[in-house]
Amino acid sequence: MTHGNSMRTLISISLITCLSLSAAQPASPSSDDLSPLAEAMSSLNSSMRSFRKAVKGEAPDQKLALAELMKMQAAVQSAKTEVPEIVNGLDAKKAAAKTADYRKTLISCQRALLDLEVLVVDKKFSEVDLAIRGLLSMKKAGHDAFIEDV
Repeated sequence: MTHGNSMRTLISISLITCLSLSAAQPASPSSDDLSPLAEAMSSLNSSMRSFRKAVKGEAPDQKLALAELMKMQAAVQSAKTEVPEIVNGLDAKKAAAKTADYRKTLISCQRALLDLEVLVVDKKFSEVDLAIRGLLSMKKAGHDAFIEDV
């Protein structure tokens, strides 16, 4: 595997984990009813949709894609300091471990978003598409790890 392929794979896996957390939020009530974590994940999802549109097609909109990436990065930064509901009811030690795993997952997401930003800055849109497709195929992993079934 070449360095380019391994980098694409790493970016894909990190983004998949990141977005899987955002895709796993419960049905969206009004924004007034959302927890700070749910609000951040909703923002991440919304910006990802806009980002995907921006990088699609023959003439990707680099400026819009970068703006949406900044929004995604801000949403992840905000979500990182929250505590997932799944830790409620766990003993203190298990809750701390689950919260640490959650935070480390979002730190990986931040790294992946920065790597994705480099791809957009370098106008490597074919690699961006590959990373997104890989990301969308692994959404369930984050859901299983951090969201309780309703």
